[in-house]
Amino acid sequence: MTEDQRRLRRRKSDSGINVMDMMTQTALGTISDLSETGMMITTPLEIYPDGLYQCEIRFPIGSGTIGSIHVGAQELWTRPDGDTGKFAVGFRFIDISRDARRRIHAWVNEPGSTYA
Repeated sequence: MTEDQRRLRRRKSDSGINVMDMMTQTALGTISDLSETGMMITTPLEIYPDGLYQCEIRFPIGSGTIGSIHVGAQELWTRPDGDTGKFAVGFRFIDISRDARRRIHAWVNEPGSTYA
C-alpha cells in the first residue's frame, strides 16, 4: 500500500461495527479501523485475494452516524490475526457515494476518537 492511500485518518473502532456481504447476505466481519477510503476488518472468513465485495457497514445507534452505509470494496491484503483463528483484512473503497463518504468523515473526526 502506498503512503498516498493512507494519508487520511483511520479511526479505530471498538464498538462492534458490523460489515455485511450484500451478495451473500452474510456477516463479513467487524471494523477494526475505518477511513474515507477504506477499512480494516477482523473476520473468521478467508477473503479472496483481490476480491470485490458489495458491503453494508452497519453503525450502531448512538455511534455518531446512525444507520447503514453501502460501499463497493476490494481486498488489498489479508493476514492471520494472532492466535484467534481470525484474519485481519484491508479493503479499499472502489465505489462510495458522497453521502457515505461525508458520514464516514464525520464519524472519523468525532471528538475523543482514537486513530490507527
